[in-house]
Amino acid sequence: TAQESIELLEPQAAKLVTGVLEHAEAWVGWLRPIARAAGLVVAAYLLLNGWLLARRGQTVGKWVLRVRIVAAGVDAPPAFWKLLVRAFGLNALAFGMGLLAGGATLAFGATCAIFLADALCIIGAKRRCLHDALLGTEVVNAAAQRG
Repeated sequence: TAQESIELLEPQAAKLVTGVLEHAEAWVGWLRPIARAAGLVVAAYLLLNGWLLARRGQTVGKWVLRVRIVAAGVDAPPAFWKLLVRAFGLNALAFGMGLLAGGATLAFGATCAIFLADALCIIGAKRRCLHDALLGTEVVNAAAQRG
């Protein structure tokens, strides 16, 4: 019967759970090299794209799409702090305010709402997202600007 099966499995499940809890380091030992490699990949990605943004106003993706970020009305990349705020500022602000106001659920909801509002601003006549309008940046066709 089902009851007998449960009674038979309960001690085995308990051994599994307690074994995992008592010897957790044995379970995460294999994960450490993977986590380090993933951390290095993320760091390399952020460094490469950060350097490209600061020097050329482009990430690898923007280079492929032949667009770049410039200070509004100028053919030069914006200040690096503006690029950081542009990338992380609105969402970090929304997440932090939501977290302080009501916890993780509100933080997630606020971040999603700000992300959506930011992206929907591109529908306007100037075709600039909210973060571009607030920071005085714009995304331009790199091929047309370089000649």
